[in-house]
Amino acid sequence: MKTTAYEIMDDLISRLPIFAHKQTVYIYDEAGGYYKETPQYEVEHLIMELYRGIIKHSGNGSLIEQVYKLLLKEPRIVRNAEPLSDPTKVSFANCTVDLETKSANIHSMNNVVTHALNCDLARFAHQSEDCPLFDKLLQDISGGDVVLEQRIWEIFGYCLTPDVNGKVFFVFQGVPN
Repeated sequence: MKTTAYEIMDDLISRLPIFAHKQTVYIYDEAGGYYKETPQYEVEHLIMELYRGIIKHSGNGSLIEQVYKLLLKEPRIVRNAEPLSDPTKVSFANCTVDLETKSANIHSMNNVVTHALNCDLARFAHQSEDCPLFDKLLQDISGGDVVLEQRIWEIFGYCLTPDVNGKVFFVFQGVPN
């Protein structure tokens, strides 16, 4: 009896942390600690790599595309939630930071994060929280205005993450010459 595309899809989702959202497949990247948006050709290459023997035995190369189409429709892995990524989590190369608790945690596929910063948070762990040069820069730029300093921190936050749920933009205005 030949293996069906559904059986391959069922096995694949039991083996990999994976979900689909708006006709796109996301596969968990253990090294980066986030769900990576994975193009169709990469997913199909992965299917071929993992199920080459089954596909060869079936004599049906179209099984690969059939499995991909099933992934996009499988209710167990389709996510319709918005926002897709948890806005309270930021993934770094070595950990995931929870912005609500301000804690750094090991990566977990249970954290639905679809982006990662390619830097290691640990290299800052042994430094004190005081950054006198940066603090002076903020003081100089803001003229001591605490609200403006908070706004500058907010700008940094938006620059570091792809979260656009705040629906904000920033205008930089200087003094005329």
